[in-house]
Amino acid sequence: MKLLSFDIFAAMKNRIGSILVIIMFVICGTNEINGQGYNIGLRAGTNFSTHLGPTEVGESTGISNGFHFGLNYQYNFSDVLGLRAELLYVQNGKTTEYKGPSYYVFNTGTSIIHDEGIADYNLNVSTANLSIPVTVHFELSRKIEVFGGAYLNFLVGPRGSGVLDYYSTIDSAGITFIQSHDYNYYSDEPAEANFIATPIVLIIDGSNYQLPRIVGAYYQQSTVNEKKYKTIDFGLTAGTNYYFNPGFYLGLRAEYGFRDLTNRDTDFSLISLDENKNFIRRDDRDTHFGFQVSLGFKF
Repeated sequence: MKLLSFDIFAAMKNRIGSILVIIMFVICGTNEINGQGYNIGLRAGTNFSTHLGPTEVGESTGISNGFHFGLNYQYNFSDVLGLRAELLYVQNGKTTEYKGPSYYVFNTGTSIIHDEGIADYNLNVSTANLSIPVTVHFELSRKIEVFGGAYLNFLVGPRGSGVLDYYSTIDSAGITFIQSHDYNYYSDEPAEANFIATPIVLIIDGSNYQLPRIVGAYYQQSTVNEKKYKTIDFGLTAGTNYYFNPGFYLGLRAEYGFRDLTNRDTDFSLISLDENKNFIRRDDRDTHFGFQVSLGFKF
């Protein structure tokens, strides 16, 4: 497994930071032009998100938590109505659990072995996004405002981590193991694994086989035509803010995505292969759904 995730995230955070600084200077530079017709602000908090879509028998999806932070600019049409645009770093995701009939593809170097077995599998997916929500805000009172609009997300760092507990129903004496998953969906390559960790020694067809203890997102694949997650998502967002004073507020919002987040060519069935021992592609829609709880300041 390539140890470059820290470099990727460092570069990503530097770019996001530069963008936020530039936007802050632009916003501040409009002070003389707009007078009291605008507000600038900061918002940060926690997220609870998952993916909506069909699941297989034995599979369940759950809620993942993350965080968000960023800047916003609001143009006020009147004392009670405004249009707000934001630039945020948002960490969404989901959890997946599966227990039931499954398979494993072993590449011995000289042959490919397709095994059938029982899997107990869990995975926590974290998707880092550069998010741009645009919302219309309406004040119901001095304390409460409601808002609604749309968001556009650019996916910059999808990762996954989990564990697979597998035993073969064909060769239970030789093929039983527990394997860790460390996925970087954008940078991992076919058959990529961490060969530094002590491998798992299995007996396959009467011979010793060394299985990596930690594997990447596409370890069981010989080729990858496209990465699993798409780079752009969009949808609707709505919520409410409660103001403790004119500038400090607690916000709640929900997001509902319209786009399938996964590419069909790398979204495979967990249960089985087809009659030709090829992956079965899941032609379904996995869409984002989430809640955000924020504390914000409006200046």
